[in-house]
Amino acid sequence: MQDGDFGPVTNGAVRDFQRKNDLTVDGVVGPKTWAALLAQDEDEPPAPNPSITSFSDRTKTNISDLNGRFLDVLVPFLHEAIRVAAANGLRLEVISGLRTWEEQAEIFAQGRTKPGERVTNARPGSSWHNFGLAVDLGLFDGRAYVDNTDRPRAEKVYRALAEIAKEYGIEWGGYWRGKFKDTPHFEYHPGLNLAEAARRLKSSGFDVQRVIT
Repeated sequence: MQDGDFGPVTNGAVRDFQRKNDLTVDGVVGPKTWAALLAQDEDEPPAPNPSITSFSDRTKTNISDLNGRFLDVLVPFLHEAIRVAAANGLRLEVISGLRTWEEQAEIFAQGRTKPGERVTNARPGSSWHNFGLAVDLGLFDGRAYVDNTDRPRAEKVYRALAEIAKEYGIEWGGYWRGKFKDTPHFEYHPGLNLAEAARRLKSSGFDVQRVIT
């Protein structure tokens, strides 16, 4: 995982990338830099989608740093998903979006070296959250988090959402076989694998190998 101790070459490359992309030039690969790194082959950043204005503040915050290509399909999907949840008496929120390597390491440690139930098998650098191409949804009945209080009810709704997600090319974590089944998880990376995502980061001067070992 990342130890925060960048060498001078890597630090300089990150700063140069930030300068060219009108980001805060601090040498730190934060959420906005992550998103810009993966979107680097686009001619220009996508324009803000006005349809997100109807989302809750929590959802807007958690999708604000996602990859622009993902947002293009995620926003219309979320509108449909919110309606389906409401028809089932529930409120839907995006509870997790872009995640740094450090944050991924903390989550991976849960149930292993830290207390709690295991919630992921993805090490830092092996989750699409780390590239701004995945979200975790949450279903709520009032203040109750239904994913914890009534999992069968939550899964029924997620299965309905998974059918809608297919239309947008979005993959549902509930379909996974042979790895951690993650029903609140939805990701989008058509034609892109983790190795290619890491290559793009590395080509921009970020020391990927140092981060994921």
